[in-house]
Amino acid sequence: METLSMEMQAPPGMEAEGSDCTLSSDERTYTLPEAAELAGTSIGTLWTLIRDRRLAANVKPGSYGLEYRIRADALAGLQNAERPKAPAPAPAVLSEAAPGIAVQPETSDLQAAREAAARAEARAAELERLVTALESHIADLRGQLDSANDGQTSLRQLLAALQAQLIRQR
Repeated sequence: METLSMEMQAPPGMEAEGSDCTLSSDERTYTLPEAAELAGTSIGTLWTLIRDRRLAANVKPGSYGLEYRIRADALAGLQNAERPKAPAPAPAVLSEAAPGIAVQPETSDLQAAREAAARAEARAAELERLVTALESHIADLRGQLDSANDGQTSLRQLLAALQAQLIRQR
C-alpha cells in the first residue's frame, strides 16, 4: 500500500513555538471541538488563539467544507498557555484544498460582511434623507411655478382689458 505524504509550509507566525512547520498525512490533527475538549478550553478560545497567531492551525477539507485542524504538538503547549486578552486581526492560513492560497477564517469574512452591510445601510439612510429633501424642494418649486403662472394669467387678463379700453377710447 502506498503512503500519501503531503507537505505544507505554514505562513509566518502561524507555526507553534519550537515545532516543525511541515505536515505529513500520518501526523495526528484535531478539529476545533476535539482540540477544545483535549485542552480543556472553549472553541472560541481556540479561534482567538489562532487569530492571534498563538496557536498553529491548518485548513483542510472536511465533511461540511473547510475546517481548521490543529496538530497534536501544537495542542500540547496549549495546556499552560496564557488565555487571549484582546482581539487581533484574523491571520491568513494555508489551505490544503488549494495549496499556496491564503484564506481568512470564516469569522473574519462574516465580520467584514457585517461591516459592509452597516456601511450600505448608512449610505441608504443618507440617500433616503436626500431624496426626501429633494422631493420637498420640488414641491416648493411647483408651488412657486403655480403662483407665477397664476400671476402671469392675471397680468394677461389685465393687459387684455387695458388693450380693449384703449381701443374703445380711439
